[in-house]
Amino acid sequence: MSQLVNMNPRELREAVAHHSVLMVAIGAVEYHGSQLPLGTDLFIPKKIIESAEATFGDSIVIAPSISVSPTGFAVSGPELGTMDVDPGVFAAYTAQLLWGYQRMGFEHVLALVHHQSGSLITILNAAIKAQAFYAASRELGEAWWSLNKGNPPSCRIEICSATLGLPVFNGHGGRGETEAMLALYPNLVRFDEHEEPQYKWNLSAGLADGQVACLQWKQLEKAWVKKLSDMLKSR
Repeated sequence: MSQLVNMNPRELREAVAHHSVLMVAIGAVEYHGSQLPLGTDLFIPKKIIESAEATFGDSIVIAPSISVSPTGFAVSGPELGTMDVDPGVFAAYTAQLLWGYQRMGFEHVLALVHHQSGSLITILNAAIKAQAFYAASRELGEAWWSLNKGNPPSCRIEICSATLGLPVFNGHGGRGETEAMLALYPNLVRFDEHEEPQYKWNLSAGLADGQVACLQWKQLEKAWVKKLSDMLKSR
């Protein structure tokens, strides 16, 4: 039973004792062109996590996804389906959630980001460091550092790009993310909805190749298997 929300307290304790890795998908609700779903940036990390759970079983625990993140309405307004949330609010909320998973006892927490991964990784790492330091008094009491009461509970919270820096599924919309959806959720790709004219970032969507998409997915799966295997060996 790998879904955190399906666990009872005993099963949670067993997962923590087993040193399971907790994984959470972070995505967005955003316009990706008329041929793609608004949840494209969420579906990619979710599929990676599902694949990891299928490979590693109970060594993976799946936390509820964080579906909406900052967009700045950069690609469209709400009329085309884009949602936005203040970056500070998002960072504080997400950091508290991840810190809460640490307090549950998980030693390894992995948050997978595909949407604006460079920016979100930066702001989330800063928020997590702040959360960990300023929450220490709640864990250890006031003057914990002066009185040498120890350190806050250790946890490896890692915010990482869902594609691990590989040259796959790159760009917003267009060929890259259309190929991602062709590999992962082909039923959600609607070329019959591909409208003209398109924004320049989506002009390459028609070049998406299903066979190339599947090869890229296999490459990404292999990279994630290696990363998680190395993590689980270190337990």
